[in-house]
Amino acid sequence: RMVRLRTLVGDDGCGGAPAEADRPAMHEHVCYARSFVGMEPAALKVPKTGYSTRAAVQLRRQLRAHVGVVDADAVEVVMVLRVVRRRFLNEQALVDKLLERVKNGPQPNAKVTFVRLENMTLAQQLAAVGRARVLIGAQGAALAYCIMQPPGASVVEINFPQHSDAPIAGLNANVYSSFGAISAAASVEHVNYRIPFENAKQPPGSRGWGDADLLVPEKAFASTVDCALCIGFAPLDKPAAD
Repeated sequence: RMVRLRTLVGDDGCGGAPAEADRPAMHEHVCYARSFVGMEPAALKVPKTGYSTRAAVQLRRQLRAHVGVVDADAVEVVMVLRVVRRRFLNEQALVDKLLERVKNGPQPNAKVTFVRLENMTLAQQLAAVGRARVLIGAQGAALAYCIMQPPGASVVEINFPQHSDAPIAGLNANVYSSFGAISAAASVEHVNYRIPFENAKQPPGSRGWGDADLLVPEKAFASTVDCALCIGFAPLDKPAAD
């Protein structure tokens, strides 16, 4: 059953902050009597999706305030490296390639951060992604954190063709996918790249393709990263409005 999200957006549903006493600390375990799926539909909707831009903005505002991140902090390139499941089999090669592309990209002095979210608290995860002008990772729940990125940023989803979210590759081409829809609501540009079918390697005893590790072609990775860098850092190149 869909219910209004009030814990984060306030009782007026318009971004009013909840009372300090009602706001759980980021390290606390919280149990809810009711749950919701997705974000509340509102007057402002992204075309072809049911996600609300207003709700995304409200959620971003509250989460960023919780971890003390502002839009001006979002100047980094953040790549999510996984500890288990959907690991990059050629991880070091991709790390080296990303550093090379950033050095030769629109913001050569941009800080590049590699994170393993499994080893971080929730607050640390939110803060790390909140500083990302460009977010890169394998298909998975961590990419939902793109809602923490500022408008105009970019998120790269590296997918495997066996996954239901990977029918369409390209820039903002997969709006019906999980992260294509979330990023669209958050005004973040979504770049979906599919590795070749044979490059998704299921480990022995795996439960399905969701456990597959990914061998990402370096040349395709480089061109995908170049696209994301040009998009994500474009707002930083624009002169300030009078």
